[in-house]
Amino acid sequence: MHHRAVALVAPRAQSHHSFSYFLQQAAARAWVRRSSVTPPASSEAPPAKRHVTPHSQCSPQNIPTSSQSIITDHHALQPPLRSSKPKSNKHEHAALALGRLSTTPNELHMVNPRPPLSPITEVCSGSNRDDHSPSTTAPLVPQTDRGFARSTPTMQPSKVPSGKGSLNTQIHPPPYQDLSAPLSALGFHQNLIRLIYYTSPPLEFPVIMDYFNLYPQFHTTRSYNLVLAIALRHTAYSAFKSLARSMRLSPAARNLETWKLEVRWLVSTGSWSRAWKRVTDPRSGLLGAAANKPSIPLPIWLEFFHLPKRDHISKRGKSFGIANTPSSRSQQARLTWDPRLKLLFHLAPETASDYRQLKPHIIRPIITQLLRLNHPEHALSLTTSYLRALPRRLDARWKRGCIDIINSHVALGSTSTGLRHLSESSRLLTMLFELHPSLAPNSTTLFLLLSTLHRAKQCGTHAEHFVKGFTAKWGQDLVDDRVRRRIVTLAMKERRMDIVAKYAEFKTVHGFRRHVFKATSRCTKLITREWAMRRSRLSLHRKLGRERKLWLELWLRARKLSQQESK
Repeated sequence: MHHRAVALVAPRAQSHHSFSYFLQQAAARAWVRRSSVTPPASSEAPPAKRHVTPHSQCSPQNIPTSSQSIITDHHALQPPLRSSKPKSNKHEHAALALGRLSTTPNELHMVNPRPPLSPITEVCSGSNRDDHSPSTTAPLVPQTDRGFARSTPTMQPSKVPSGKGSLNTQIHPPPYQDLSAPLSALGFHQNLIRLIYYTSPPLEFPVIMDYFNLYPQFHTTRSYNLVLAIALRHTAYSAFKSLARSMRLSPAARNLETWKLEVRWLVSTGSWSRAWKRVTDPRSGLLGAAANKPSIPLPIWLEFFHLPKRDHISKRGKSFGIANTPSSRSQQARLTWDPRLKLLFHLAPETASDYRQLKPHIIRPIITQLLRLNHPEHALSLTTSYLRALPRRLDARWKRGCIDIINSHVALGSTSTGLRHLSESSRLLTMLFELHPSLAPNSTTLFLLLSTLHRAKQCGTHAEHFVKGFTAKWGQDLVDDRVRRRIVTLAMKERRMDIVAKYAEFKTVHGFRRHVFKATSRCTKLITREWAMRRSRLSLHRKLGRERKLWLELWLRARKLSQQESK
């Protein structure tokens, strides 16, 4: 039967091959491949089966053919004959699509014969090929009796690439792996302090909880209080609740610090009444009798002045249509805090030694809140009790904190305006500074006192007169740039240009421009340095830049006033 295929694909010599000629060659090639794979049926016994390797299947010698086979070994293939005339582009594309064939009257050559296809093929793994060139003799997976290829185990890569477009699968050890295993409750507490306060960058709260749960045998009251405080700092209220429950079930006893943290948690979540009931319950044992009067310990008493977190503030007012204005908010706050303050100051601690342990930054927000709630008498009583309990010698940081508390009274302690406000604030200031001999006002105190003169007549004249008397008593170093700018502002409001020129340290008003641009050029030279271009460095000079901006605005106003007076 093969001689018919030869007759089909061996045409006569032509000077130019047509497109039908290539179609006949393709059909003959397909028919020859099919007949070579499937041998003709015969009555003889089938030959014995021999083992076929993957490499032997890919070679054309192992393809079953008849005695008059026309397919030769691919090592002895001859190059195809080409016509003397150039073929057109159409014929070239057809030749590339159908394959390269060369026919002669005696034999048919086929370049790169394709082996019979199998259901599943395997990528060549015998030789590690680094190039990506296609392989013409890819090995085949040996087939089973059912005709399916045997599955080979998939090899995982030994190394996962860590690049920009890949996932980093490296598992980092926990940060507490470097810590030595604690042998006692004291060592466990020290390790907790090291993880919380001496780790850079700061650890997340779940990491601290993991380490805390590793050693339940070393849980004590101190370690529980430490983790409870960190939970409140991270606003992990659910974790705080579970820790408090486990502490009640553990043999660790609760102390005053534990009660303080629980009250802070209840107040932060908006459960002020619930916290008050717990503390004032006689079974709690917190109410002490001082001078036949029950009182709450000072650390717990101060926790009731804190405000709830913003996420836990009730939105009931919006549902009932209450206006959300500053006046309505202040009115609602007074209605809420008036009964609370009566309860708090009825059970207020009266022991002076308790206030000595408090730092100024703890008590200052409470005093400021009382002043904003229009309860200056409660704020004044708390301030006087605190200043009287302080030791006679204070460091510089403690002094600044106490002066800030007094400045809060100057700014918010009176509802009057004008000269009356100035006189009331001056008397209150003198009384508070007499409570402690090591305290003295600073420039901020004088700056706040001058702010009461904005609505007074002849504000510039009164400001100059008050500054002279104040500096004569407390010193000339209190007049800084801010105080000088406040005096200039009040003098410009009164149109006292002589006071403006005096406290601005210029003979003429036009000197403002020269002073401002001189300071600006000096700052520009600093900014041109490489270290000053960083954001962290520039943030250090933010207040100076704001002060220069305000002075520039003052100069523009002064120039405008001088032009109006000249006309």
